Amino acid sequence: MRELCVVVAAVCVVVSCSGERRQEAAPPGEASDTLPPVTAAAPDTTTPSAPAAAAPAVAAAPARDPRSGDTTVTGVVRAVGAMPLTQTVVQTASGEVALVGPYRDELARVVGAEVRVWGKAVANAPPAPSRAVEVSAYEVVQLNGQRPVVGKLVEREDSHFIELSRTEIVRLAALPRELTALVGRRVWVFGERGPNGLRVQVFGEVRPPNE
Repeated sequence: MRELCVVVAAVCVVVSCSGERRQEAAPPGEASDTLPPVTAAAPDTTTPSAPAAAAPAVAAAPARDPRSGDTTVTGVVRAVGAMPLTQTVVQTASGEVALVGPYRDELARVVGAEVRVWGKAVANAPPAPSRAVEVSAYEVVQLNGQRPVVGKLVEREDSHFIELSRTEIVRLAALPRELTALVGRRVWVFGERGPNGLRVQVFGEVRPPNE
């Protein structure tokens, strides 16, 4: 009887141990109740990619506007220095700035006028001001307290007019020959009004942005 009890006890121990093993590992084909440790996922910082768009058509580069120069100067045109070293300058609140380039002579004709010039800052040789602008475009703001007449120069029946708009024109009188050569172009003029029209005293061409 004692030997039978020992055998039964041994069988119970084996069965007990076998049951613990079944808890540790599930039989093949069955899911385990034991889950692995949960690790927090890193936040998704990526931006959802948008559907690929068709490449835009490449537009032709626009004509360069000379008014996009790196320097803009506004002031009154002055002539400084003795001949033959006379310089045309713009007198600004911070000092004088010499004017150089192809439009210098045009600007020299409006000494005393308030102008705005665009261009590239360059060095200037003494005895003129050390600062200078190579002018690429300009406009006359006022002269003797008056604003210029600006518009398209047209010729009608041997007379010349400044076309301000489709319905407004200014008749010109006593035009210089150099001005008549600018028919069809935009110009600015100053002058005295008389019975036959505006007697032109000074003038200039409004330079188109693409020139």
